[in-house]
Amino acid sequence: MASPIVSIERIRAEFYQVRVNTYELSDAEVCELVSVNLCVPLDAVRQVVEEQAEA
Repeated sequence: MASPIVSIERIRAEFYQVRVNTYELSDAEVCELVSVNLCVPLDAVRQVVEEQAEA
């Protein structure tokens, strides 16, 4: 099933929400959870997180 378009801001918000609630997980594990929660490709989540870290 195709997923709707998810904004970069929504991915960032979900990442930080999951990160706060699951402090014992690594960034890679949080990215996996965000990918599943939002039904977006894992690579897209990783890219958004990496871009945010560089900024």
